[in-house]
Amino acid sequence: MVSVLLLFNLPLKEDADEHRRWLTDSSLETALSQHFIPALKQIPGLKGLEVSRSLGGPEGVKRYDRAIRLLFDDEASMRAAVASPETRKVVAMAMGHLRIHDISITFFEDRAVEPG
Repeated sequence: MVSVLLLFNLPLKEDADEHRRWLTDSSLETALSQHFIPALKQIPGLKGLEVSRSLGGPEGVKRYDRAIRLLFDDEASMRAAVASPETRKVVAMAMGHLRIHDISITFFEDRAVEPG
């Protein structure tokens, strides 16, 4: 299993107040649930989707507002999905309609480890 992790970065300090008001507004949740998440589900080869909202970190600072993890069977299907028109549509939506201009994207090879 491989995954793509999308981290939506918070803006620099000088823009934080205006952007944070917009991010915490119910319009973001509506846009995510009604437009962005359904568009992500159309990405070919997608086997799983996890969406997380940040609760902050040990220092109380919230560096990222959202994390989205896309799961794929293997690296080939993940790379094909990343290059697909469906993914280009999602990226355009994130940067345009959702006004998210700073997204960190990282590819991972996953393995489960039992606790204990």
